[in-house]
Amino acid sequence: MDTKPDFYLARAKKDLELFELPFDTPTMLAAGCEVLWQPSRNVVIHEGRSYQLKSEATDSLEILNWDQSAAPKPETSLNNSITLENLSAKPDLTSAILDQLRLVYDPEISVNIVELGLIYGIRIAKNYKVTINLTLTNPACNMSDFIIAEIKAKLKELETVKKVEVRLVFDPPWSYDRLSEEAKLALGII
Repeated sequence: MDTKPDFYLARAKKDLELFELPFDTPTMLAAGCEVLWQPSRNVVIHEGRSYQLKSEATDSLEILNWDQSAAPKPETSLNNSITLENLSAKPDLTSAILDQLRLVYDPEISVNIVELGLIYGIRIAKNYKVTINLTLTNPACNMSDFIIAEIKAKLKELETVKKVEVRLVFDPPWSYDRLSEEAKLALGII
């Protein structure tokens, strides 16, 4: 099944007027700037902020090719979706981390972030610093701060975890293919 991504990497062909969400504050995007573009909502993400693009301006965006074959390959994979690094000596901690992450729910969808496929990577350093690579179903999600705070709070409940870092990543863009069977069932997709 070939599905189109929700977001495209795009470059502005000319200077564009954008409107920052949610307040419609006008701003200019310089020609040549790269953005994430969500055509279904006509929203662009630039430097971590969301902007509405006028519908007549969409012709001024050049979609850049995504070369999925050049994407880094995970060292180890869980359900072909989560990259796990430096975990071979800490299987119990890995399991505990995943259990804790399953307690964090996207408040707008009411499905946990593991089943939604939002966890792109888990890394445990020798000093027990845990780094989570997290994506969102939508880069413009206004609940990202809440979800990040919940992840940190849940992982800090584990005695062996000394520090938690959460990194937002959007490459590759999230798609419905990342949903677990349980999430698809809960969302009524299957």
